[in-house]
Amino acid sequence: MQIDFGLYSLKWELEDLAFKYLYPEEYHELVEGINKKREERLKFIEKIMADIRVQLKKQKIDAEVTGRAKHLYSIYRKMKRDNKTLDQIYDLFALRILVNSVKDCYAALRSST
Repeated sequence: MQIDFGLYSLKWELEDLAFKYLYPEEYHELVEGINKKREERLKFIEKIMADIRVQLKKQKIDAEVTGRAKHLYSIYRKMKRDNKTLDQIYDLFALRILVNSVKDCYAALRSST
């Protein structure tokens, strides 16, 4: 069982807000660059999640599959840390698969390779 107090959501929201006001130019450039391919990325995330759900269902694994776009400040930090442009950052989204047991966790990992 996972307990979520929403603290990470609050952290990410505060980081993105601070980023917007501390580095407005960089923030707007990043938002503009991400929005150009937003629809394409959302479709890709949905397809990946659907494919994973199909594979898990074949394995009879009860799971919750969710996806989200990565937060702006974390993308910016990675760009700065690795000295890369937005076009060179490939992990702009994250997937989460929640299962009910360790056995299902390993089975889910096997079925996703």
